[in-house]
Amino acid sequence: MAARRKKKQPIIIVSALLGIVAGIAAAKGPWRVWFQQTQELKKAETQLSSLQKYEESRKADNNLDNPIRREEEARKRGFVPPGEQPIK
Repeated sequence: MAARRKKKQPIIIVSALLGIVAGIAAAKGPWRVWFQQTQELKKAETQLSSLQKYEESRKADNNLDNPIRREEEARKRGFVPPGEQPIK
């Protein structure tokens, strides 16, 4: 009986190793997908952050309720009142 055990041990070890290798090979695809999605998420979060900053700056620029502020902004953009000659 001891001889049988010694013959089965290498088979069990090889089978276990093959199972581990097969498991790693099968898990490679999902890990790759997870990594790609993580990278895409980081890019999307960075883009969202920059767009939020841009939106905040645009809201600050669009504070044109004050007529003086409105005129200043129009002059910055090159607009002039009728009859006025722009200085170049």
